[in-house]
Amino acid sequence: MDSRARWLLMVAVATAVRFVGASQANCVAKTPAVWGTVRFAIIAPLTATSPNEESLHAILPSIHLASEAIFQPGGSLPNWKMQLNSRDDKCSSTDGGLASFDLHTDSDVFFGPVCDYVIAPVARYAGAWNMPLLTVGAQAENFHNQKEYPTLTRMMGSYKLVGEALRHILHVFGWNVAGLLYFNTGHNSELGNSQCYFVLSAVWTALGQVPNYYSFNDTANSETYKELLNTLSNSSRIIVLCADPSMVREILLAAEELNMIDSGEYVFFNIELFSR
Repeated sequence: MDSRARWLLMVAVATAVRFVGASQANCVAKTPAVWGTVRFAIIAPLTATSPNEESLHAILPSIHLASEAIFQPGGSLPNWKMQLNSRDDKCSSTDGGLASFDLHTDSDVFFGPVCDYVIAPVARYAGAWNMPLLTVGAQAENFHNQKEYPTLTRMMGSYKLVGEALRHILHVFGWNVAGLLYFNTGHNSELGNSQCYFVLSAVWTALGQVPNYYSFNDTANSETYKELLNTLSNSSRIIVLCADPSMVREILLAAEELNMIDSGEYVFFNIELFSR
């Protein structure tokens, strides 16, 4: 895990501990609490299933590192202790939901889940239990609903900011029409929609819900990309891409074969989610 992620986890631990400390001091904690101990429930997949996904193997060492700084003499809460319980949710809304029920009675704070389709039910439960839930996921705009997710803290912000940034860039250059081309999981996939689907949904909304958009899955090849690019070129000269780096490379090679690169008539933006 990179230094930025470690810093974010340190902020998460500090935020959670302060919340728990205040709750315990005022005797309002919903579950039985032990003074001087903060109890974390960590829910995440045991191993990452995609290049940019966090896993228990990455999260747990970073939380231990952050806790050393917080609980040491001179830290935010010197002489406190941290109790960690973790569960592998397999990026499954079923396994994640069951894990939250298993853990919540002996925990003060949820860290995770990190997969959006798991965060949604667990964050609703956490609201009913009045337990804070901190996550590096939940960047889809639907999670902005504080009535539905009252105790959710999205540490990485929202994809809405990506849409607003792109809208500003188009406005500066006087560009009005854009097309969206992105990777999405296949119709028969159990994974639900991809991260690219959610981030370009935010872009589509920020651009007034007017851009034409097309998706492809992992069966796409050069001919697929050429067909999609030809279709987009009928309505757009600004094309926004979202896919893993190897797919983006293949798309741009296909665009070059169609003379969309050298002609100077097209501008390509790539929403990078997958490189570390």
